[in-house]
Amino acid sequence: KPAPETEKPKETVKPKPTPTPKPTIAPQAPKQSIKPKPEPKPEPTKEPEAPQSSRSYNAAFSWGHMIANDESKRYRYGANGPDFYDCSSFTQAAYAKSGINLPRTSSQQYAAAPTKVPLSQLRAGDLVFSSSNGGSSFYHVAIYLGGGQVLHARNPASGISVTSLGYINNLHPYAGRY
Repeated sequence: KPAPETEKPKETVKPKPTPTPKPTIAPQAPKQSIKPKPEPKPEPTKEPEAPQSSRSYNAAFSWGHMIANDESKRYRYGANGPDFYDCSSFTQAAYAKSGINLPRTSSQQYAAAPTKVPLSQLRAGDLVFSSSNGGSSFYHVAIYLGGGQVLHARNPASGISVTSLGYINNLHPYAGRY
């Protein structure tokens, strides 16, 4: 009698060892080459200018012309308006119309001007002055209108008017700019 067949042992399959993962290196971003920043182009050089005022003198000019054309308004030394003005009270009142506060006398107005400019750089709105002592003090002030014209309270005979800048005697070489 044949021997009973014994069951063949089942083949055991050994699991294949799982390979150990190799450490991965994170991909690096490509190196960026540093580009030099472009140098700024230099601005063309300009001749230095006297500072410009951002103020508007239109109200001062308008009021000054109105007073000059009003026959009832006159010049009187030491007067403060509203019917009589001397040169510095006239400039003081005119500039007040444009919101600019000036001191009372022409010497004080020159001293208080934030910027002094040579007459070659005059702009409308600058104040021009007369001095017989080299600028130690001033006896007259006028408002420069542009185009060689000034507006000022001149004297009792001439009153308040527009004249050429050349009318002013002993013109100081610097104007005051507010």
